[in-house]
Amino acid sequence: MKKLVFILACCVSGIASFAQNTLLVPSSYSTIQAAVNASVDGDTVLVSPGTYNETVSLNGKSIVLASLYLTTGDASYINSTIIDGTGFVNQDVLSIQNGEDSTTYISGFTI
Repeated sequence: MKKLVFILACCVSGIASFAQNTLLVPSSYSTIQAAVNASVDGDTVLVSPGTYNETVSLNGKSIVLASLYLTTGDASYINSTIIDGTGFVNQDVLSIQNGEDSTTYISGFTI
């Protein structure tokens, strides 16, 4: 598995405060993609530690997609929240190419 760590510098509390809704993975949505699909612009998809064997497309949505690193600042969440695209041949593990804007924010994953 290729690993790419997303650490984006920003004011953590500032990003979280603009969220309309927080969609929780896996407690409310079993996959990251299911939460993204249910989200609307301005929402936050907050992902608990684990390995998620899937591909994710943001589908043009201006959302925050983050591990618990976003809310805690604890960098250990980066290595323990994994989007694993193993088995998805010729597919992007994370797709951000459908008109997302500058308010789209991704943080705290190993991919």
